[in-house]
Amino acid sequence: MDAQTAKDLGLVNAIAPNGEVRALAKEQARKLAAKPRNALRTARRLMRGDHAQVLARIDEEALLFRDAMASPEAAKAFAAFFSRSRA
Repeated sequence: MDAQTAKDLGLVNAIAPNGEVRALAKEQARKLAAKPRNALRTARRLMRGDHAQVLARIDEEALLFRDAMASPEAAKAFAAFFSRSRA
């Protein structure tokens, strides 16, 4: 299977040109590091475990997402977003 087929099937989310793997990995790491730690920790925990529990995890994720959207961290992010000028 080639890289494009793997991407089309959802097995990978990016294809790095020859010689650019390290740069792409660092950029992806930078993007992840900029995200809220608790949200990443929660997402990782939800992805681990028995695949038979996926539906229960989806329900749990919905509840956690609801709680996250009501957090002070989310309120701050929303305020920053909506305070940007519209040009």
